[in-house]
Amino acid sequence: MEQEALPKELLIPKKTFGNKAFSFIYMDGDARKIHIDGKEALQRIYFAVRDKHWLNVPQTIRNFYSSATGYTYHSRFCDGPIDFEAVISCRFYENRIEFEATGKANTSFLKNRIGFCLHIPETLKNTPCVVGHPDHTTTKGTLPLLISPHQPFKNISSLSWRQNGIQISLEFEGDIFEMEDQRNWTDASYKIYSTPLEKPFPVEMKTGETFRQKIILHFNPADRATQKGSPVSCKNNPENIPCPAIGIAHAANLSVPEEKMRMLPFDYYRIDFRFDRKEWKAKASTAIKAANEYGLKIYAALCFTENYEAEAGEFLTFWKEYTEKASLYAVLLLSSDTFVLGNEAIKSIVRILKNILNDVPIGAGTDANFAQLNRNRPDTASIDFLAYSIQPQEHASDPLSLTENIQGQNDTVATAFSFSAHKAIHIASLSLFRRFNANIDFLPKESILPAYTYGKSHFEAGWFLGALHELISSGASAITCIADIGENTPLFHMLKNIKQHVPDYFLTIGSPAPEKYSILAWLSGNKSYALFANHTEEAIETADDPVKTRLKPFEIKFTEIKCASK
Repeated sequence: MEQEALPKELLIPKKTFGNKAFSFIYMDGDARKIHIDGKEALQRIYFAVRDKHWLNVPQTIRNFYSSATGYTYHSRFCDGPIDFEAVISCRFYENRIEFEATGKANTSFLKNRIGFCLHIPETLKNTPCVVGHPDHTTTKGTLPLLISPHQPFKNISSLSWRQNGIQISLEFEGDIFEMEDQRNWTDASYKIYSTPLEKPFPVEMKTGETFRQKIILHFNPADRATQKGSPVSCKNNPENIPCPAIGIAHAANLSVPEEKMRMLPFDYYRIDFRFDRKEWKAKASTAIKAANEYGLKIYAALCFTENYEAEAGEFLTFWKEYTEKASLYAVLLLSSDTFVLGNEAIKSIVRILKNILNDVPIGAGTDANFAQLNRNRPDTASIDFLAYSIQPQEHASDPLSLTENIQGQNDTVATAFSFSAHKAIHIASLSLFRRFNANIDFLPKESILPAYTYGKSHFEAGWFLGALHELISSGASAITCIADIGENTPLFHMLKNIKQHVPDYFLTIGSPAPEKYSILAWLSGNKSYALFANHTEEAIETADDPVKTRLKPFEIKFTEIKCASK
């Protein structure tokens, strides 16, 4: 099958800047992949306007001018009542780079944030650092190893750390900055931003109001370490990983013929029981009929209101009609009124359900991002698993960000295990598209598949391949996919390869260049297989182990491999 390029409107204008000391890529207004002495120090610096719902306001860039000493451009952010324009500049010096923004509001509007955002890559987790504060005091700290539910550092005026023998420091002007752990949303980074979230928002920007911010990056490439690091890869002597259950979620407009669905490696069919909707029984009945046609067990996501005890009883009465026709894989307790059910509600519902569903695993969590679970950790004493969803377009939608953020998924599982009391971890939904805005809703409004960017593309299939590797390697027990899996889509063909060679175990084999390509490998019988996915719009060649192969742009390739597992 020919590998398609991304649509032209999705391709990102690029320009590379740098010298012997530093390098980075300018991409559509952003400074990306900032390397100091050949090592990535910053993932991204960009200027953003967020509206009252935390949505990014689209920008139009014009008058871009560059030289050997930097660049400038004009950016205008417009959406509805919002009209804000800024001049962004970047200046290069021997041992520093300066980013500055000046702007003004052309209209009055409500905003949650305006200013620079800076991403430190998650590869620097557990790195000691020094935080400077506006009162000229300093605090020693460490970039969190596990995902911090709340801001690791506040009141930031400067930040410094040592990386590969180089002292790197940042200075911030124009506002008070703070840091959040973006791995809460599977972004593989720590984000520094302004204004502090403890201040009221939204805030009105008035017509004519002006703005200025500046970030200064200092470094000393002459002070370089003699030892050079290398990418970490689980290539040699890969370990066997138990196979998780993989499911597909019901959607009202999901139309896959029975014989095609049976060609895919799904163990269950997620069905939402929305007790806040009068028609929940009729919709659930339709979904159960589809699950039976596909020959799949049912993963029941029960979405309770404050009348949870009565609703639990109603569900059991409803389910009695299907006990001879369908089988439950698991039951997930969700809330339509909050992100995570309270502990008393969980205990009460489990007590009611266990009277009938003795052997069915029952878990709790959120249908939103890991952030909502991490900040509302339930008592796990009465449940069998914790669950949360992954929808990576919370902050960015460009291909590079989505590929970078695959690496943030592993840490969500590791952090969830840290407070699960050894209970299993389920991914309640895994979708490339953003299912709903968790800043204003607790659940999706409807169980439908929207027409979404990257849908049915090789890029989407490659993203799922990388995500499955990260989540399986980290020990997730169940993973629910949500995607348009029509029979001629690359995702269908990718998943079909897994079903045709049913895994006995998956392998820890990982890509040494995960932002360029991903690997998903497994054992089946006495043979080993691997799927490769090229995440880039360029042809690449993979490393020697487990197999050296050439991949076309965005290509998904299946092959038998040779490796020694244990």
